[in-house]
Amino acid sequence: MSGKPYTVSEVNHPFPHQYACEGIPILAAYAAFQDWDGIFWYTLAHSEIVEIDPRIGGHFDLAFDPVKMCQLPVGALAFLRGDVQTAKETIHRSYTAEQVRESIRLGNQQELWPFFTPGFPLAMPLKHAVRVSSFDGPPTASFPDVSENPITSDTGEISWWVGNDNTGLVVVDSPRWQTLVGHCQTARGKTNNLRLQVTNSFCAVTLTSLEEQPIAEANRLLLTACSQVANQGQVWNKERTSLDDWGKSPTVIEPVKGALTLVNMKAAGIGVQPLDAEGRPQGAAFAAEKNDEGWLIPLGNTVTTWYLLTIERDGTSSFE
Repeated sequence: MSGKPYTVSEVNHPFPHQYACEGIPILAAYAAFQDWDGIFWYTLAHSEIVEIDPRIGGHFDLAFDPVKMCQLPVGALAFLRGDVQTAKETIHRSYTAEQVRESIRLGNQQELWPFFTPGFPLAMPLKHAVRVSSFDGPPTASFPDVSENPITSDTGEISWWVGNDNTGLVVVDSPRWQTLVGHCQTARGKTNNLRLQVTNSFCAVTLTSLEEQPIAEANRLLLTACSQVANQGQVWNKERTSLDDWGKSPTVIEPVKGALTLVNMKAAGIGVQPLDAEGRPQGAAFAAEKNDEGWLIPLGNTVTTWYLLTIERDGTSSFE
């Protein structure tokens, strides 16, 4: 509603959704673009964490999900710090009181979900901010079509691309927060500072500055590289909508494998520290390799979902 706060009181990409790694980065980016006021991810756990088996035990439990738990702080940076610009233009919808009453008849028309407004392009929120201006005002106006591919936000920072073979990719490219989410093997998988070459069919890779400076100038960056997550031995049901057997601990991940190249970086060296599930150093740090394109970072040699990158600016590097 125009002029009113807007929060999402409960949201999740429930386990064992095989594409769940898309949820947090995409929602964080578009929520910031739409200038929402709050997002509440449901839920940490349904019982005391110290008392439960270290595996994902419910559809909505986050505590033992190594993908979502590393993505939450990264998504929070984009949303709370204003790393993704708010929309430049707002499209308003107005309804008469009669339209509001008659809208109850539209509930079974899934092609109208979630706006229940005939003629309103469902992709409009990917391009502009959207608001309801009145529930007792002029009748709903007509709206311009949104059919381009990719659908690019009016700020130019977010693009949603759909392929002809049921593939897709969301790219967010802002100075402090950049992400590639989806079928990242496509040639479209790049941002101003990020080039990705991975073997995973589907993944979500996010690079964010941990400082006020943009990625190209910051001394510390956080990189998350996430794909599927599962309990060991879990068994899908026949419809692949849930699990017949929830498996056992510990929860495991599909590592993102391949390489990432940082480009347009004002760096003399880049140190890469893999992190464990608690965000602590996991194994030895190593140096990114300088090549003609930029700084090459191999992915997948250490089984992890995130890395701390330290940028050397003075011509020396302790990682060489």
